[in-house]
Amino acid sequence: IRMHDSFGFRLLEQSGTANFANNDAFLNFFKGLRIVADTTGGGAGIMYVDLEGNFSKLTLYYSSISVNNQGIPVASHHSFDFFMTSSSVSFNQYKHQHSGSILEAIQDPNPDGDNIVYVQSMAGLKTRVQIPHLKSLGNIAINKASLVITEVPDSNNQSTALTTPAQMLTLRVGANGENDFLLDQTESNYGGFKTIVNKNGELVSQYSFNIARHLQLVVNGDIEDFGMYLLTFPSSEIADRLILGGNHPDYGLRLNLTYQKIN
Repeated sequence: IRMHDSFGFRLLEQSGTANFANNDAFLNFFKGLRIVADTTGGGAGIMYVDLEGNFSKLTLYYSSISVNNQGIPVASHHSFDFFMTSSSVSFNQYKHQHSGSILEAIQDPNPDGDNIVYVQSMAGLKTRVQIPHLKSLGNIAINKASLVITEVPDSNNQSTALTTPAQMLTLRVGANGENDFLLDQTESNYGGFKTIVNKNGELVSQYSFNIARHLQLVVNGDIEDFGMYLLTFPSSEIADRLILGGNHPDYGLRLNLTYQKIN
């Protein structure tokens, strides 16, 4: 990306000053770069940028003038690299425009009710799942609890453009609606990875989560139950989305629960 010459002159002017004395001083002077997509053209796409690769750097090209033995000015050309490393700070910022899309309707409200729900990465959507009547099961010991979520085939046929996530997460909903840690995430059999299943003659993505420890805490009354969030993972790095069956008759969310009654 060709930068403006005035930007290069600004850097050159700092040569020999306190702003170039060390890395901390330089970072205090130079606050970084903002790289954005051009949204004025048609079409759409996502570009992934490796900021820790060997080619990720800012290169300053400049010339110096010296006088040779004959008194003739001679220009020599140089370059200096400002490398980006694993210790460099970077972050992503996303803004979604849902007007005119199928997602606009779910705010008005969703014409499908809870039958179809949506999960989208970046700054997109997450779905909140609540499992009613858990405490009505009484004094029980949960042996196994699997939450199974299934993709609803995309009627707009955008599957080739927008892929389903390779991995999903369930997070506990905090008292103020925030994301909170789910105890089962520490277990090696937690799950959340995509599998392809044949459902009603179509190949769809399906995900299974082992959440027995979380539900046991809910049943015991050890934590207040505000539900769980479904999110893509890693949602800040990979562009994908998932159309799910909530209370859908064919693709609905399912909880497989195995437990023992305790007297």
